[in-house]
Amino acid sequence: TPMKWISVLIIILGILCDQFHKYFMLHIINIQDNPLIMSNYFNLVFVKNTGISFGMFAHYEHAQLLFAVLSSLIVIGLFVWLLRSADTLTQLALSLMIGGAIGNIIDRVRMGGVADFFDVHIGNYHWPAFNIADSLVFIGAIMLLMRTSKA
Repeated sequence: TPMKWISVLIIILGILCDQFHKYFMLHIINIQDNPLIMSNYFNLVFVKNTGISFGMFAHYEHAQLLFAVLSSLIVIGLFVWLLRSADTLTQLALSLMIGGAIGNIIDRVRMGGVADFFDVHIGNYHWPAFNIADSLVFIGAIMLLMRTSKA
């Protein structure tokens, strides 16, 4: 169906946006050496996350390989769900999640960890740094939750 092709396009665009942004931040702005203070609540920084969410399990040997394999298996499951789904909102949500997950898998394979840049904070409390791929996964998950709550 046409939506399946649109889903593939969304996945590809998500991966390209994420990877281009990471390239831009690391190689054009050189954010590793030049963090940018944007406001009292938001900075652009470089954090290499070698763990999973919130940096958990970062100290395990072979963690990057394990996380890349597990993430890939999850992506395969999400893609099967996408192909079987007839609901447009579910397809869009899964497409965003798949694109974001693949963006972070690429980082793990290429860099041995996920490049995160967005630093949101209030006072001394900092939300763990995140990136475009994380945002795509989060938005897709929220859309799925909204879809599920309507059913």
